[in-house]
Amino acid sequence: METEDKEVTLMSSQQPLEHSSNKNPLMPFIAGGLGYLVKYISYGFLTPVILLSFSSLVFGYIALFGPELPFLRYFASVLPINSDGTTHLNTDDIMVGYGSITTALFLLSIIGSGLMSILRRFKEQSSPSDPLDSTDNSEAPSVHSALLKPIKRRLIISSIVIIVIFAISLIAIPFAPLAGGESKVTWYVILIIFCIIALISNAIYTVIDSLSDKMFGWTASNLR
Repeated sequence: METEDKEVTLMSSQQPLEHSSNKNPLMPFIAGGLGYLVKYISYGFLTPVILLSFSSLVFGYIALFGPELPFLRYFASVLPINSDGTTHLNTDDIMVGYGSITTALFLLSIIGSGLMSILRRFKEQSSPSDPLDSTDNSEAPSVHSALLKPIKRRLIISSIVIIVIFAISLIAIPFAPLAGGESKVTWYVILIIFCIIALISNAIYTVIDSLSDKMFGWTASNLR
């Protein structure tokens, strides 16, 4: 009787382990879909970074080279220009433009990641793998450090680029042809506020986009 009780206890203790090992085959696809949703949300925070940085570059260009902006003619087809040549933007136009830029960035990121994945697979097939890489895992980085290091690297590099862009505009303020009654101090304050908003939006974008990349990595590892 004691032997039978031990066997029943052993079988009952093993049943939850077997049940937990059965993975839902739909989970990788659900995680992949959520990854795309999270990535699209992240690009909603990247859009103001690009718009504010572009506005800062335009301001610096006008201050140094004059109000003629020949490169803006390439955007004439997407701007709501009236019959008299002026441009009037309302709230709907701004929201449509914001959504269009976010969607365009999202689609470009998908195309770019797809091309990088194809190139990575081609490189892996053309170059032989090192057996030491698959056997020696004693110095493998922890999950925490593996997640934070790419975020820190991306955040530092992108933040430096944003600061440099706004620094150029701040340096160009003394040369800007301001209208009568306008104070240069006001433009300093406006550009500094825009720079802070761009840095905060960039930090949020970097964290959320890195999270979506981790979700894609988990999806790919479970589909193999």
